[in-house]
Amino acid sequence: MPRQDSVATVQVWKVFGQESGNALPAKPPELAAIRSAGVSDAQLAAGRVVGVHCAVMSDGWWESLAVLPAGVQAGEGTTLRVRVLDPGDNDRLAVSAFVELPEQLPRGGQAYRFVPNWRELGRRNNFERVELPSQLKDKYLIVQGWYLLKCGS
Repeated sequence: MPRQDSVATVQVWKVFGQESGNALPAKPPELAAIRSAGVSDAQLAAGRVVGVHCAVMSDGWWESLAVLPAGVQAGEGTTLRVRVLDPGDNDRLAVSAFVELPEQLPRGGQAYRFVPNWRELGRRNNFERVELPSQLKDKYLIVQGWYLLKCGS
């Protein structure tokens, strides 16, 4: 997991707010963290709170909420760098601070594809790995069958 006060590279998995049609997670600790970060209802409605994530191991990822500064918009799949103010835990998402919009990386996707004629091809199984371009291989991990951006990329 990213450590407190570290900077993590993440991608947006959801934009919260009334305009996006996505309600903010309703857990009281998350709402309190958003309010203590100074986010007003108007800022929330404008999509300034986003859910972000990054890969930490082959079967796990880290998630957080990030507050975007005025004038910064980020849609699903946008790459961000955030400062981890609190890593959170399995019961609550913590709030991270926006650092920058780095060079954008493609959103991960399925790491394996179905091969319908696998027997005819003499293969042992009915799937094959989807290879990433060589310049991206060190930036992603396969997490539960999907490519997900590494936290340290």
